[in-house]
Amino acid sequence: MTLALKTKARLSCLPFTLLLAVLATRPLWSSEPASVPAWLISSLSTVPLLPVFPGVARGNKRAHIWLCLILLFYLVSALLRAMGDAAAQHASVVLALIGVQFVFSILWIRRENDPDTSATAVQ
Repeated sequence: MTLALKTKARLSCLPFTLLLAVLATRPLWSSEPASVPAWLISSLSTVPLLPVFPGVARGNKRAHIWLCLILLFYLVSALLRAMGDAAAQHASVVLALIGVQFVFSILWIRRENDPDTSATAVQ
């Protein structure tokens, strides 16, 4: 992978890193009762995204495909929280990050499928 592709792979990982950070700080944003520990909520919301993080950081096409699938579940959850929760501000930030990451991943997948711009193309 060339230096430009590595840079683009890391740049496409930026919204993913921000999404992980926002999801990890979710208990700080919400005013939910403290019946469940904050560390448990943070870990349950970030753990499903962690296995695909190394692949997305390397620019792996399959990892981006899996990330798009996983993001759909987070999208539904954020939409439900935005419509009926007092922490709609947090949900709107999560929605924006999910949208940006989804677009970045789809563009990365399309770039990998295009024979003119793929990493295996002869220049």
